[in-house]
Amino acid sequence: MEHTKEEIQKKFEALPNDVREAISSVDTSNIIVDIGEKYELNHEQIDKLIYESGLVMLAITHSDDFLNKIRKELELSRDQAEKIVKDLNEKIFLKIRFSLRKIYEENRMTSEQRNKETDEQDEFLDREKVLNEIENPLGDHGHVEKEKSIVENKLEGVIKMPMAEKEIKEEGGIDPYREAV
Repeated sequence: MEHTKEEIQKKFEALPNDVREAISSVDTSNIIVDIGEKYELNHEQIDKLIYESGLVMLAITHSDDFLNKIRKELELSRDQAEKIVKDLNEKIFLKIRFSLRKIYEENRMTSEQRNKETDEQDEFLDREKVLNEIENPLGDHGHVEKEKSIVENKLEGVIKMPMAEKEIKEEGGIDPYREAV
């Protein structure tokens, strides 16, 4: 899934300083490139590895999903992806692990809060529906269906068009395309 520049910028600005420095650091990019070259990844795969590592540092991709994302995006074997993730953990993520955990915890709390608000909103909508049914006891059962216009009737139903019969005229004579024997 692609993320917009605005979304990434907004996430970047909300990060703690140590994570921001890790993302912006040339050393981090060089480490990722070195790891990619160590496991003989091509340039496109290295670019994807840098991108996915950045998403983890931005807390857009959860670190638990990182291995599967690497396998899928880089089209690697599980063993090779595990080795790459292990190297990345040791050389990059270990330094910022505490900050990343804090960010993930905050994201989890806000998503739980959003879910709670959605549940409350659904409950409110159900309440509105019940109140509406109390105020209008006839509901859909008792209301009289309004008469349909001619256009609505014609558009709803199946219309059979009369078929015009074609007369097939058989002509006798010599076939101009027939080959001489």
